Amino acid sequence: MEIRIVDCFQSGEFAELAFLHAPVGLVVTENRVIRDCNPAFATMFGYDRDDLRNCLFSILYPTQDEFTNIRIVLMGFPLYLLPEKAKSQLVLNAVEWMLAP
Repeated sequence: MEIRIVDCFQSGEFAELAFLHAPVGLVVTENRVIRDCNPAFATMFGYDRDDLRNCLFSILYPTQDEFTNIRIVLMGFPLYLLPEKAKSQLVLNAVEWMLAP
């Protein structure tokens, strides 16, 4: 169901509107699973929003090893040694790691 802007203004409920129309990628995760994301996030990785829901973050990594070992990178690997694509993914993974139980 598509959210209607007029309905948000009438009800005063803007959270979903802000999430969907934010100019930056936003993602809701649980235990390395993408529970939801906004269109900007999906577009950054070349997917449709529905294609990413309830998928492991591993779908966004070139290899399973990179997905498995990302916490090692976050624990002190020098960022300047990473390729540009990995640096952008690192920001995404840092947020996921900080939110993990």
